[in-house]
Amino acid sequence: MNNSTRKSTIGCIRRYTRLEQNGVALVEFALILPTFLLLLFGMIDFGRAYSTSVTLTNAVREGARYGITNPTDNAGIVAKVQNAAGPYNDKNLSVPNPTCNSSCTSSQSVVVTSSYSFSFITPLAAIANFVSGGTIPSTFTITSSATMRIE
Repeated sequence: MNNSTRKSTIGCIRRYTRLEQNGVALVEFALILPTFLLLLFGMIDFGRAYSTSVTLTNAVREGARYGITNPTDNAGIVAKVQNAAGPYNDKNLSVPNPTCNSSCTSSQSVVVTSSYSFSFITPLAAIANFVSGGTIPSTFTITSSATMRIE
C-alpha cells in the first residue's frame, strides 16, 4: 500500500467515524437530564424543608423562653413563636396554646409546640410518583416542640 492510498484510507475512516458520532452527545444528554433534574429538585426541596425545620425549632424555643418568664401569657407565647418563625409565619403555620404542668408555678414546665404544612415547590413528588407508581404526598407536616422549666 503506497503512501497516498494509505492517507486516503485514513481520511475515509476519520470521516466515517465523525459521521457515526453525530447525535451521540444529544442522546447522552437526554439520558442524563432526568437524573440531573431529580437530584437538583431534591436538593432544592430538601434544603427548604431543612431550613423550615430549623426555623420552626428556633421559633418554639423562643416561645418557650418567653413562656418560662410569663407562663400565663398564652397570647404572648404564640406571638413570640409567630414572630420568630419569620418567613414561615403564614397560613401554613399552626401554633396551639402552650401547655403547663399543673398550675404553671415555679419548677413546673411549659411546653410549646408548633407545626408547619410544607409544600414542594418543584415537581419532585410528581416525578417520584410517576416513576415509582406510589403515592408520595406533595405536602407534609413539620412539627417541633420545646419544653422548659418555669423560673
